[in-house]
Amino acid sequence: MNGYVIKTELYKIFSKKYLYAVAAFFVVFLSLITAQDLDSIGTRYSLARFHDVVIQAAKADDFVPKAKALEEKVNSGGKGIAAFSEDMKELLPESIVSYTEQYRGETRHGVSVADILNETMIDEIRYYRERLDDRRAETERLQNELASLESKGETGSFAYQMAEREYQLYVTAPQIEPDLSRWDEFVDLNHTYLSLDIAFLVILGLCGIYSDEYANRTQSEMLTSRDGRAGVFGGKLIAGFIYTAVVTAFFQLVGFGVYRFVYGPPGEDLPLASLPGFYMSPYPLSTLEFYRLQILGSFLGAFALAAIVMCLSALAKNALFPFFLSGAVFAGGLLFRKMVRGMNALGAGESTLLTFPAELSIFMTMSLRELVARFRVTNLFGNPVSTVWVSFGATVLVMAVALLLCFRFYTKKQVKN
Repeated sequence: MNGYVIKTELYKIFSKKYLYAVAAFFVVFLSLITAQDLDSIGTRYSLARFHDVVIQAAKADDFVPKAKALEEKVNSGGKGIAAFSEDMKELLPESIVSYTEQYRGETRHGVSVADILNETMIDEIRYYRERLDDRRAETERLQNELASLESKGETGSFAYQMAEREYQLYVTAPQIEPDLSRWDEFVDLNHTYLSLDIAFLVILGLCGIYSDEYANRTQSEMLTSRDGRAGVFGGKLIAGFIYTAVVTAFFQLVGFGVYRFVYGPPGEDLPLASLPGFYMSPYPLSTLEFYRLQILGSFLGAFALAAIVMCLSALAKNALFPFFLSGAVFAGGLLFRKMVRGMNALGAGESTLLTFPAELSIFMTMSLRELVARFRVTNLFGNPVSTVWVSFGATVLVMAVALLLCFRFYTKKQVKN
């Protein structure tokens, strides 16, 4: 492979000034959106030190009923939480009250920061206990479902295998913990913003990688060069993937850096199910492991999208066609996800023809949240396989097919004088 072709193509891509302008816009936008939380209660007043206190407080069987009763009093009183300061302090452990009371003199919108923090801690203890109860209830439900299927002699059915797999994941999963960290924000980084930013820059940078030869009238020279069509194709392809890797790594680093500046370090690693958005996830992942899995999905999805863009660019004679069509392919996954979420079709259970367009989309590969938040499997020849791995496999397959078509489209082009 001639390195000259790779260097030339990289220079052509990275010399496009509008790419830097768009990247800068996305960075500024992300920074401004995130910076709104700089002065928030959760950011300024860390409660992470009370991790063990929350666990102990949640063990009291009467805590949740008392918290619900207090909530009803606050809602029906019409006076706000300030009128129930003493009630909240009575419900909380002394160590928490001692910490929050030092902020009694500070206010937010006319409400003492101490009262806001006390309410936050009551909610966290309450919701932590409710999350524990919900997981226990789901485990018992699955146990009863397995017993029912066994009594019917359906131990070989897909339904039994699916329920057994989910049950085993729940009973072997680590105990969930209170969420007083900032991991919820960090694992949410790839859910929308970064995925859209990366996708747009990949499409914008690569939509003309092959088609620009027609616009610049250099296709005859390129297709008859001494390196051969395959050599030129390979050089452009490698340059395209290098650009994609740079864009993905850049936004992952920027995203982490911005969040680290605003929220501080994410905190100690926790079981992923400790986060409110994942509390019914049976998978034995930690927050750090899931964050790394998202980064892997981000690179994989970006490479697959790059392959599609370059494939369409090799087919087209101008950059508009691959720009809009590849954009529609990516946006389609986002729209399908929104549609099936609106239909509550992404809960626990088996993937269907209705959910596949969203689950197997490039956007979902780069996000993964919906595929991990609940137990989702795909029926592959009667075996329940995690839809996460099916999504990854489908993305690799799409990338391989796109590259094969790209090679064919480019090497079969006719040279016209």
